[in-house]
Amino acid sequence: MRSWFELIRVFNVPIPLAGIFVGACAADLQLRELWLVLPVAALVGCAATQCFNDYEDREIDAVNAAFRPIPSGGLEAREVLVGGHLFTIAWVLLSLLYSTAAAAIVVIVYLLTRWYSRVKQISLVHHLLLPAALGLMPAYGSLMVSGEVHALAAIAGVSIFLIDINMNIVGTFKDLYEGAVPERVLPVVWGPRPAVALALGVGLLGIAVQIIPVARGLCGPTPLIPLALGAALTVHSRVELLRSPCATVGYAALKSGRLTECLTFPALLAGLLPLRAAAFIIGALTFFALLAQTLLPEARLPEGAGANAELARS
Repeated sequence: MRSWFELIRVFNVPIPLAGIFVGACAADLQLRELWLVLPVAALVGCAATQCFNDYEDREIDAVNAAFRPIPSGGLEAREVLVGGHLFTIAWVLLSLLYSTAAAAIVVIVYLLTRWYSRVKQISLVHHLLLPAALGLMPAYGSLMVSGEVHALAAIAGVSIFLIDINMNIVGTFKDLYEGAVPERVLPVVWGPRPAVALALGVGLLGIAVQIIPVARGLCGPTPLIPLALGAALTVHSRVELLRSPCATVGYAALKSGRLTECLTFPALLAGLLPLRAAAFIIGALTFFALLAQTLLPEARLPEGAGANAELARS
């Protein structure tokens, strides 16, 4: 059972759930049973995504992340692949109970996820695929509630897409150390510092996008507080990575980014829900993500991982 928890990376569940909640609440604040259904949808969706990711990356993980369930022998590759399809089917069936369009988004997410690891071997476009899937979550939440995509959900989706591009780029640094299997990622192709600079710019742009609904009166001004905190965390962690572009600092930036996503992805809830309710949801998502990541670390870096990424790529 622990192998499955490690496989699906439960600390990631609050990330899609945050976007789903924003889209749902943008459509209707009276979610009723969907307050329980949507977390289940986020869980099975996250499980499906991680199953396919670990299955496709199993050969690289055998070197870069030998502790992962497949290379460590905790799970067989075939059962992980079957599990990914079963989770996807469950997600589709659950979505069909509320919206055909929401189920169609699940199919799109499935395709983006299956392409991600394969494209990663040949093109930098892969940096856009998982962020695109995550950016669809507010629309998914809105469709599950009302059958339509609310304007606020669309804006939140664009913001999440941009912020997660930043995370996707920075997340590759944890594998940039001597002895790791190199992949076609931006820090390797462009160089670590240009990659970090791009990630920082795109991440801040994504946060700025959420100012639009506040400025247009689509929600209250309270989202500016978590957005400001997220921007400060983004600047601090990325500047540190610019100064020392290596796997250890990259992993620290990745963990900081998880906190940033837990603050910024659901930020618009603070302008839709009563302050206490929004603070509870954002706080609960953040606490769960940080606790789960502490109990089930995403990476285990070897000695020497603090070497500059410029050396690791040579």
